[in-house]
Amino acid sequence: MKRRDCQDGFLAIVAIVVVVIVAFIAVTATYQFTGDSLSSFNHLRSAQAFHIAQAGIEQGKHDIVTNGNTCSGYASGVVTFTPSSGSGSGQYQVTGSINSAATTLNGALSNSATSIALVNASGFTNSGTSAAIVDNEVITYTGVSGNTLTGVIRGINGTAAVAHSSGANVQQNECFLTSTAGIPTIGSPSGKRILKALIVGTSFGFNIGGNFVIPAAAGSGNFSLQGNPTVANPSVNLGGPGYPGSNILINGTLNTTGNSWQTTVAGGTNSSSGSLGVNPDIQQNTSAFNSANLFSQYFNVTPTQMRASAISNGTFHAAGSSINGLHGQVIWYDGDLTLGGGSTVGTAASPVLLIVNGNLSLKGNDRVTGFVFVLGTSDAASGTPDVTGAIAGIGDISLKGNPTVTLDQSVLTLVNQISGGTNVKYSNNAVILQESFQ
Repeated sequence: MKRRDCQDGFLAIVAIVVVVIVAFIAVTATYQFTGDSLSSFNHLRSAQAFHIAQAGIEQGKHDIVTNGNTCSGYASGVVTFTPSSGSGSGQYQVTGSINSAATTLNGALSNSATSIALVNASGFTNSGTSAAIVDNEVITYTGVSGNTLTGVIRGINGTAAVAHSSGANVQQNECFLTSTAGIPTIGSPSGKRILKALIVGTSFGFNIGGNFVIPAAAGSGNFSLQGNPTVANPSVNLGGPGYPGSNILINGTLNTTGNSWQTTVAGGTNSSSGSLGVNPDIQQNTSAFNSANLFSQYFNVTPTQMRASAISNGTFHAAGSSINGLHGQVIWYDGDLTLGGGSTVGTAASPVLLIVNGNLSLKGNDRVTGFVFVLGTSDAASGTPDVTGAIAGIGDISLKGNPTVTLDQSVLTLVNQISGGTNVKYSNNAVILQESFQ
């Protein structure tokens, strides 16, 4: 009897152990299943957030490349996302920053070189994958050692790897986009991804920044027409869209005296005896042209950046120096500039982009062909000075005597090809630089 009781007790212990083991296995399996399910859910949310972040990069790229928005300070909004497993939502936010630099080659460059020696590499990014332009060839590089770009890959974005001569222009204009995405929201995400991408600037170009026709003359101050001056914009037709203000755009007021001043566009002329209401090619009190933002209407870099670019390129000129005869370049003139009555700057085949960090005075038969931007006042005081291209100024603009300002689209097209850090055209390719999981 005792033997049977012992057997029953042993079997009871075994049964309890088996029950505990089975329960442990069940709990473990349940925990593992729950963990796997949670892991799968988190993986799904993270994947969904990745696609939303990628959508943010594509939206930013479209806005900048196609719509012409500036990169610096770029921000986009919220997008709704519906995953395949059911309804849901997500958000993305995109910010942008820009880096610009310019210099020249320090020595000739063969078509197969994998490092590039520069005169001055300061300002060129050194953060992994970066891009620059040598003449018209787009290259990427992975590092900067002194004044040398290293880890170079030649001829990207459809450009050709060709030889370049010593002194060739080297430019960099990069747009860095950061897209942060969260499911269901960025503030309280169950899945979050951050993508950083680079859009390569393929070419610099002078370009007006607003949604209006480029004027022959523009200013954030007052505009005076005295004597017999002529301001002409022959590229704009009276009946064309954006015609009003297509010749003279000013933030201040127009002052006119004399009997022979005129402003002309294709098909019409304003004069001292005409009516501005009939041919409204002069627009006053344009708030978009105030002194704070006039420069940015034409360029997406600051005056400081453009000045530094001119120093790097050797086209910086101190006050008192002569620029007579210069052409085909960006000219930064630091100080008041008086050409002197018989100077020629730029030609129809090789115009200039002239930035005057001071006041400009034209006299006699001075000739400037290109685009002129004056950070001070502009004065064509006597004689028959001529500007062919366009002119804009922060301060007052005064045309006296017999000066002529004529907008010339062919000249401005050539100015587009001048290097030096103005508006930029970006490639259609965005390079993902970094991906963060959160």
